[in-house]
Amino acid sequence: MLSIPAIWTDSARQFMREAATNAGLENVRLVLEPEAGALFAIDKPLYMREDKFAGKFPVGHKYILADLGGGTIDICVHEILADVIIEKLKEILSSCPLDNITTLLLVGGYSESPYVRERIKQELPKLSTVIVEDGRLAVTKGAVMMGRNPRNIIQRRARFTYGFRQNAFFIEGLHLEKFKYYKDGEARCAGVFVKLIRRGQLLQHRQEFSREVHGTFKQPETKHDIQYTSLWRSPWPDPMYCTIEEDQCEEVGRISMHPPPGGWPDVVNGEQKLTVGETEFTMNVRIQETGEECDTNIDFL
Repeated sequence: MLSIPAIWTDSARQFMREAATNAGLENVRLVLEPEAGALFAIDKPLYMREDKFAGKFPVGHKYILADLGGGTIDICVHEILADVIIEKLKEILSSCPLDNITTLLLVGGYSESPYVRERIKQELPKLSTVIVEDGRLAVTKGAVMMGRNPRNIIQRRARFTYGFRQNAFFIEGLHLEKFKYYKDGEARCAGVFVKLIRRGQLLQHRQEFSREVHGTFKQPETKHDIQYTSLWRSPWPDPMYCTIEEDQCEEVGRISMHPPPGGWPDVVNGEQKLTVGETEFTMNVRIQETGEECDTNIDFL
């Protein structure tokens, strides 16, 4: 079990996994430090500052968790955020006006700082601050507990919108003319973002998202083309195209599929699938006519 800060980028997470594998470690699992800290903390007696016992959180209780480590600060509520402590806490509370969040759970090395707790008390007097015994060890001990528990006990909200790029049939009045082209005599639209996961959507380990795909290869010059499946993401909830600047889309993964020896059939049917891992995605493509199946962990490097 390797614990990593929630604010790490996707490429940093993959780098850590590959470094561990190259070092000879097997069955490596990456866990987010705030989640590990929370798992440890909610299983222990909790105290509101130094003088008031809070007991254990009941089922359904909502709280903010601030992992105040020595090198990074992770703040969690419905999604992982990180920045200056007080400002981010206020930002989170203002963005969740209907969630009735009344409690802040602190873990990490700085969670034991009287100064930090006093500042939070002054700036956010309506928020009950809860600390855990040995908060500086919460992440380490929680990571061990996560290794012993089922992987689907935690849900996360997607930090981005994810989807596949598709050259779809062109729809007049919906698609932009600049993306219009023709294939096999039919009008197509290049670079459409086909959404599978929306930013903010709850995700669970091993959850699958899939879509059927269909392709035509009636022209002889296309029957031996390599086919690519690419996964894209955007910080916006409803991007329309993969290549428009305002949608801020970027390609984060790709699978290449080579044609069979005789070339692609005139019509090809298949399935594109995205599977949620603990900190990454696995992308899978299956072609019905050839029986070929390819999958890969998303390459963020």
